[in-house]
Amino acid sequence: IRPRVVLMLIALVIIAMATSAEATSLLMYGYFQIRLRLDLVSRSFLLRAGLGAAGFIGALVATGGLPEACLGMLTGWVLVYLLHDAPLERRLLRDDVAFAERVDRSATIAQLARKAFPLGLDAGVGSLANNVPRYSIQAQLGTAALGTYAALAYLGQVATMLTGAMGDALIGRLAIEADRRDAQAFKRSM
Repeated sequence: IRPRVVLMLIALVIIAMATSAEATSLLMYGYFQIRLRLDLVSRSFLLRAGLGAAGFIGALVATGGLPEACLGMLTGWVLVYLLHDAPLERRLLRDDVAFAERVDRSATIAQLARKAFPLGLDAGVGSLANNVPRYSIQAQLGTAALGTYAALAYLGQVATMLTGAMGDALIGRLAIEADRRDAQAFKRSM
């Protein structure tokens, strides 16, 4: 195996680890949303974006290596999880006695992982479907054509961001209404 390929594989493993740290934070975001604390979700996103980018750029400038840069991003994301997300979730759970008594955390996470696995596969296939045209365009038409395609393709991201933000704002309310078995309120919110 070529050294360049090995470095790319190492970078890919580090990115997968960073994505795992992100996914752990996403579990906490669900609880923050149920508590209608979207401010904590947005602050975590901003911290993760800032520290991840700073770690990536700092390590890239310092070492010039992609794996090291990815490790810098991983470090930033793990710090946000350890110093922001986890302590806030623990504090909110301490104040939410009814919820804490009702939930067996390990069973809930295992159930969530089983139910979320197909969604993870779907996200992976979706990512592949989004990137295959880019790889094909670059291989067949060149980098300039890829730049044009990417600029046009990102216009679709605007719609995705807007609908995603609206969904994130409602998901906490929908979860509470579903937990209460209030079908009328749930339908109204939908």
